[in-house]
Parts: sequence; C-alpha cells; structure tokens
Amino acid sequence: MSIATYDRDNPYAALSLNTITMNSWTLKQAVEGAARAGLGAVAPWRDRIQEAGVSESAKLISNAGLRVSSVCRGGFLTAIDDDGLDDNFRAFDEAAELGAPELVMVMGGMPDRDLVGARVRVEERLARLVPYALERARRRRLVGRPVHAGNRCCGRSRIWAVRAGGLVYPAGRNGCRC
Repeated sequence: MSIATYDRDNPYAALSLNTITMNSWTLKQAVEGAARAGLGAVAPWRDRIQEAGVSESAKLISNAGLRVSSVCRGGFLTAIDDDGLDDNFRAFDEAAELGAPELVMVMGGMPDRDLVGARVRVEERLARLVPYALERARRRRLVGRPVHAGNRCCGRSRIWAVRAGGLVYPAGRNGCRC
C-alpha cells in the first residue's frame, strides 16, 4: 500500500474518488475518470467491486496506476439476526484482495428501538469480525461512522476502538472516509 503524499506537479494525486459520488458509472468508468483527473486513488463501493469481480477490480485499479484508499462498506451489525455477518467476512476478503487499508463500516441503527441491545449486538459481532480482519492483513482498519447517528449508527465508536485493540477507528479521528 502506498501512502498519499503531496506532489507539487499534481496536487490531486493525494485525492481519492469515492465511487458513490459517480453512482451511475461502472467501476471501470470511475477508475478511468479518476486517472484522467490525476487522482491517486479510488474508494470503491462493494456493489461496483462485485459487478466487475474482485480480481478484475484489483487489476483495473492497479493498471490505471491508482491505489485503493478504502472499501465502502460493511456493517449493519445491529440487525436482530446475524444473517449479514457472512457478508461482512466477505467484505474483509474483498478489501484485502484490493489492498485497501480501510473497510468503512456503518454499524447500524436500532431496528427494535433498543439502544442497549443494538450496542451489545455490535460488540458481539465485532468480537467475531476483528480476529478475521487481523488474519487478512496487518494494517486492516475498520472505520466506524457515528455520523449516521440519527438513523444508521448506535454510536460508541471510541469504546469499540479500545475493545477491538485499536482496529476500529472512529471517523472523527481520521475524517470521513466515505
């Protein structure tokens, strides 16, 4: 993974295109657009990765001379059942194959209006996901998004960060990643 640095000749090289901002584009179009604009990275959403296939996505991005700044998104860990947990394991696999340093997570809201229960479910599911994430890559991070507190996040990113051994970074610490 290369770290973005400022380049006087191309000040846009440190920027990344989040594919949701060009939602009507395929991943190939987004990668071509980012490269054409002189950006140094893309932050693909998983739907675009899955449309192209993970291996093909990695090839597209690499061949364009771009890096992956993050993969958007996993999460929604507050659901009453844990049917979505397998999808989160796949999200880590995809992020690892693309060389992404971060997997953006939207933790989820309160489907049953039970804040305590939602927080417990997130902590239990993170306890299952974190060891898997650590096996996939040395520098893998989850970026929790407390920004969606009104409808998609039950908060507590800083507490989860401590309990997850520093693997979870609150979005406020690193800026919005998605």
